[in-house]
Amino acid sequence: MLKRVVLTEQLYNRKFIRYGAILLKVVLFREEIRPPRFATLTLSQRHLAAKFDWSVPDLPDRTRSPDPGSFLDSDMFYLSNSGYRMMLRLYPARTDRHVGMYAVLAKGAYDDDLDWPFRLSFKLEVTTGDRTFTR
Repeated sequence: MLKRVVLTEQLYNRKFIRYGAILLKVVLFREEIRPPRFATLTLSQRHLAAKFDWSVPDLPDRTRSPDPGSFLDSDMFYLSNSGYRMMLRLYPARTDRHVGMYAVLAKGAYDDDLDWPFRLSFKLEVTTGDRTFTR
């Protein structure tokens, strides 16, 4: 007989469904009512690379007179099937002459099956017109 104790906080994110003798765990997220977005995967220099393009609307206007502490978030996306869930975050007024851009991990449906802490290397690339900045 398959038996499982479910804590109250687990009920918030998970449902357990009994199908015959099998107890299935279904993870539900309210943000994922729409189908999730995925990064584009390509083979680059003998490794698998995930690429997510984010076009920020009205970026020059947002960096010209931003509210202090304000930021913009991209849509959340998965690096791969059954992978880490992330988003990009842009701070338009990090300093007088710079913006801040970060990759942010988000809670995802596959977190229980992934290796933690997150150890994948990544680079952020910003393209404006004909110039590209990489970090």
